[in-house]
Amino acid sequence: WTVLLCFEIVYKIIGISFLFPFFEYSLSLLPKMIGENYLSQENILKLLYNPLAVLLIIGICLLAGLFIYFELTALILYSEKGWSQERITVWGLLKETAVKTAGLLLPKRLPVFLFLPVMLLSAFAMASSYMRLFQVPEFIMEYLVGNLFILLMAVIVLFHLLFFSYLFGLPALLLNKMSFLNSWRESLRLLREKKLRTIGYLLFCTFIFMAILSGVAVVCICLLAGGVRLFYGADSG
Repeated sequence: WTVLLCFEIVYKIIGISFLFPFFEYSLSLLPKMIGENYLSQENILKLLYNPLAVLLIIGICLLAGLFIYFELTALILYSEKGWSQERITVWGLLKETAVKTAGLLLPKRLPVFLFLPVMLLSAFAMASSYMRLFQVPEFIMEYLVGNLFILLMAVIVLFHLLFFSYLFGLPALLLNKMSFLNSWRESLRLLREKKLRTIGYLLFCTFIFMAILSGVAVVCICLLAGGVRLFYGADSG
């Protein structure tokens, strides 16, 4: 576990120190490209008519996708090493993860980046500490809920079905050097006649995870409250 801990420390340092500031600066350039002070639902479509803005958005999305898949790839490789009882160093994990993640840029694997919105809008998002940081802007979500609610619900249901059908696709893509299409076929093959059992196991694991998370939160709150009472007296708060 120390290898995974050190990897996460390096990963988060890179994200917080370099990548996120770069994203923030790049996004701040978009309003200026269309001659506006800020983006809103009235002017956001103007970005589509500016080739440089479109290229910048694609570049940001691609770089963000690589960053997210870098962590997912590391977790899959780390789990595979543990399953096969192989040892790996932090440097070895970083190097192998970089090679595997770069391989996603091959034309036959590149469509996997189109799957990121599916994971982001799924209640069962794959493990990545930064995936939930990428959200649909609030004013866009308000417009969709207020005007296209039925369509939005249909898209969310569709995305969950797509996510479930590709549940085992990413490991197959990374570990077996498959194309995106073949990895999806492999995922469907593994799910064949096991859909209900897999859904039940997925729900069970999600429930256990949320219960543990809630338990940790309750313990932390109790410890904090006990500390406040201990240092500031029983009448504080």
